[in-house]
Amino acid sequence: MRLLLAITLAVSAVVAAAQQATDPETVRKQQEAAVAAAADMKRLADAADAKRAADQAAAARYAAAQQAAKEDAVRRVAAAEAARLQQEQGRQASCLHGSNETPEQRVRRESAEALARQISSAEARYAETHGRVYAPLRLLRHLDPVPEGMDLGLTSDGRGYALSIKDVQDPCYFALFSDQHGRIYSAGSAPMLSGQPVEARTMPVVRTRGKMPFEGEWVSAEATNGVTAVTVSQEDGEWFIQAWGKCRPLDCDWGRVPLSIYQPLTELPPPANRGIARWDLPPGKGTVKKTLMLRYDSNALTVESYSVLFPDGRGNYHSEGRFVRRQVRAER
Repeated sequence: MRLLLAITLAVSAVVAAAQQATDPETVRKQQEAAVAAAADMKRLADAADAKRAADQAAAARYAAAQQAAKEDAVRRVAAAEAARLQQEQGRQASCLHGSNETPEQRVRRESAEALARQISSAEARYAETHGRVYAPLRLLRHLDPVPEGMDLGLTSDGRGYALSIKDVQDPCYFALFSDQHGRIYSAGSAPMLSGQPVEARTMPVVRTRGKMPFEGEWVSAEATNGVTAVTVSQEDGEWFIQAWGKCRPLDCDWGRVPLSIYQPLTELPPPANRGIARWDLPPGKGTVKKTLMLRYDSNALTVESYSVLFPDGRGNYHSEGRFVRRQVRAER
């Protein structure tokens, strides 16, 4: 609009000058100059219009490209989520002790339950006759064999013991564990335990409010090459755990993941005193998967770590340690 106004004013000025001239030759030249000026101004106006149209077309192409990129990103996210759900459904379908548990796997699980009851009863009898001192596995007699594919762990410091029986063949990490209190807990995807009742079962507390006994910051009570510290916190009724492993020069942060809280069904409502969390660490951290099992007792936290290594010949490993609350130094 401004350019057209300038053209009009310029032509008007030339015409006015031509009208004031009396010499015919001068008038002719001034008229030719006016026509040339008008033509130049029109070319400039046409160029400006062409540039504006090109800019609008470029803006439209950019907006279309942005919209296409957003739609492509949405499709990729949806495809990734669908693949994740399909993988999760496949994993659940592959659980040995889920809803599709076969008779053979049921026999293995019930044999593990029976062995856990035997060990719990044997420890109770040993403690009654040895001044409340609990025995290591080598001193317990007349126990059933460990079912094939199960891993038995029993540690004792005399004042108590920790028992775990884990199905190392189950991708869903079915396990039984117990301690000197005599209750037997289950974790993983097992259905309701059948046969003779186990002393106590557990259920996950998915959403719960209020303070849990192991909420807060914990550090290893002794030097270790494994887990050095954990922090348990609550957010909107859900529980999370952050863990650190031994690294140099600084400990490796595994990151923050959801924590499944467990409690004996015989002691509802809470407190709950068990927890399980899993990490899928990147290759740089040295393992594919890590699982931590937390057990709170007498203001101390026992942390069991299970590491599944890359297939490089080293094999998987397990460690266990006692953790105490981090002491906060008062500022002077």
